[in-house]
Amino acid sequence: MNYKDIIADIEKKLFHPVYFFCGEEAFYIDMLSNAIEKGVLDETEREFNQFVFYGRENNLATVLDAAYRFPMMANHQVIIVKEAQDLKDLMPRTREGKKDKDDEKENLLSTYLDKPQKTTVLVFCYKYKTLASSIQYFNDTPSGFGAGMDFQTKAGIFSLSYAIGNSIGNPFNFGTGKINFGIVDYF
Repeated sequence: MNYKDIIADIEKKLFHPVYFFCGEEAFYIDMLSNAIEKGVLDETEREFNQFVFYGRENNLATVLDAAYRFPMMANHQVIIVKEAQDLKDLMPRTREGKKDKDDEKENLLSTYLDKPQKTTVLVFCYKYKTLASSIQYFNDTPSGFGAGMDFQTKAGIFSLSYAIGNSIGNPFNFGTGKINFGIVDYF
């Protein structure tokens, strides 16, 4: 997705739950951040639903605590993290074969990215740097497949389907697949 697509989506009021703008060029990062800052909420909604954090002054837990909240008298809330490259706990720590209590916590960001708050627009402005490609939650390529059948009955159309998927930390496992069923009837 390029910056023109993001601007077009903002103008159409189509928002993603998380934006992570990074790179050596700060101009586009600032432009996109400002577009979200002015385009998601109207003037009266911003007072209670728009928060700006600076990486040097805050930590990831504080930012995500705000992101998990629900908006007040609005459809969305906007959380903007400027200078995100200075958040000390943004990237997971790597340890050489060591396991301790911190390993159980995982990284707070990967937990949030697994299930983001749909009413929050969270923006990270990570300037003058790029992310290491080895960071697992930015390299996840989930996939899945499934099958289904419809049965015509006197009560209506009965549908039965089964689907499984995988992502990082969640391999294909037929025991964790999902079964969906439903009935469609005319009355």
